[in-house]
Amino acid sequence: MTSPEQRHMMRVSAAMTAQREAAPLRHATVYEQMLVKLAADQRTLKAIYSKELKGREKTRTAAVLVAVG
Repeated sequence: MTSPEQRHMMRVSAAMTAQREAAPLRHATVYEQMLVKLAADQRTLKAIYSKELKGREKTRTAAVLVAVG
Protein backbone atom coordinates (compact mmCIF):
# COMPACT_ATOMS: atom_id res chain seq x y z
CA MET A 1 0.00 0.00 0.00
CA THR A 2 1.43 3.36 -0.98
CA SER A 3 1.14 6.57 0.97
CA PRO A 4 -0.47 9.69 -0.56
CA GLU A 5 3.00 11.22 -0.89
CA GLN A 6 4.33 8.19 -2.79
CA ARG A 7 1.31 8.20 -5.11
CA HIS A 8 1.82 11.92 -5.78
CA MET A 9 5.54 11.43 -6.52
CA MET A 10 4.79 8.54 -8.87
CA ARG A 11 2.14 10.59 -10.69
CA VAL A 12 4.42 13.64 -11.03
CA SER A 13 7.34 11.48 -12.15
CA ALA A 14 5.19 9.77 -14.78
CA ALA A 15 3.95 13.13 -16.09
CA MET A 16 7.50 14.49 -16.34
CA THR A 17 8.70 11.38 -18.15
CA ALA A 18 5.83 11.62 -20.62
CA GLN A 19 6.69 15.26 -21.35
CA ARG A 20 10.36 14.41 -21.88
CA GLU A 21 9.50 11.62 -24.30
CA ALA A 22 7.10 13.83 -26.25
CA ALA A 23 9.71 16.57 -26.80
CA PRO A 24 13.12 15.27 -25.72
CA LEU A 25 15.12 18.29 -26.97
CA ARG A 26 12.66 20.98 -26.00
CA HIS A 27 14.84 22.48 -23.27
CA ALA A 28 18.19 21.37 -24.64
CA THR A 29 20.87 23.89 -25.50
CA VAL A 30 22.11 24.22 -29.07
CA TYR A 31 25.23 22.31 -28.04
CA GLU A 32 23.16 19.42 -26.65
CA GLN A 33 21.03 19.36 -29.81
CA MET A 34 24.18 19.15 -31.94
CA LEU A 35 25.50 16.29 -29.80
CA VAL A 36 22.27 14.37 -30.38
CA LYS A 37 22.50 15.01 -34.13
CA LEU A 38 26.17 13.96 -34.16
CA ALA A 39 25.36 10.70 -32.38
CA ALA A 40 22.54 9.98 -34.85
CA ASP A 41 24.82 10.70 -37.83
CA GLN A 42 27.54 8.46 -36.39
CA ARG A 43 25.02 5.62 -35.97
CA THR A 44 23.93 6.10 -39.60
CA LEU A 45 27.51 5.98 -40.86
CA LYS A 46 28.30 2.95 -38.70
CA ALA A 47 25.49 1.06 -40.44
CA ILE A 48 26.91 1.82 -43.93
CA TYR A 49 29.66 -0.56 -45.05
CA SER A 50 30.58 0.93 -48.43
CA LYS A 51 33.12 3.77 -48.31
CA GLU A 52 31.54 5.31 -51.40
CA LEU A 53 28.10 5.38 -49.76
CA LYS A 54 29.64 6.77 -46.55
CA GLY A 55 31.17 9.59 -48.59
CA ARG A 56 27.78 10.41 -50.11
CA GLU A 57 26.13 10.39 -46.70
CA LYS A 58 28.82 12.68 -45.26
CA THR A 59 28.35 15.08 -48.19
CA ARG A 60 24.58 15.09 -47.62
CA THR A 61 25.03 15.68 -43.89
CA ALA A 62 27.51 18.51 -44.50
CA ALA A 63 25.10 20.14 -46.96
CA VAL A 64 22.33 20.03 -44.35
CA LEU A 65 24.62 21.63 -41.75
CA VAL A 66 25.64 24.41 -44.15
CA ALA A 67 21.99 25.07 -45.04
CA VAL A 68 20.99 25.22 -41.37
CA GLY A 69 23.83 27.11 -40.00
